[in-house]
Amino acid sequence: MRRPFALLAGVLLMGAFAASASAADGDGKGDQGFTIKDSRIAESSGLAASRLHPGIYWTHNDSGDGPYIYAVDSSTGKTVARVTLSGIGAPRDTEAISIGPGNQIYLGDIGDNLGGKWPYVWIYRLPEPKKLVDQTV
Repeated sequence: MRRPFALLAGVLLMGAFAASASAADGDGKGDQGFTIKDSRIAESSGLAASRLHPGIYWTHNDSGDGPYIYAVDSSTGKTVARVTLSGIGAPRDTEAISIGPGNQIYLGDIGDNLGGKWPYVWIYRLPEPKKLVDQTV
């Protein structure tokens, strides 16, 4: 019984040292976390690291904002671009964002706000913008 406990304690201790070392190794440019400094982003509900623009994270509001995603600079917390998704109407409850194969952004309108259970969800796909400017896609 002592051996498994000692092994577990050792693993936990090594994990604590690794976590503190990795937090101390950062250069302070967003790799240790950042605060979004855009009042339009009232409830960020997902983050995805850009593959085309180092240090940029894509985010979106939870619900009630409209068909927008925002590019946020992790070194400043400031929004550098807002992308409007055309042709999708008003998203109901976006909950997830990710970057997939071919630098495609996937935005999941998969939540259950605004009345609860829905018979469907939407996954929107768009190419990650090559330029960080306000635009409609």
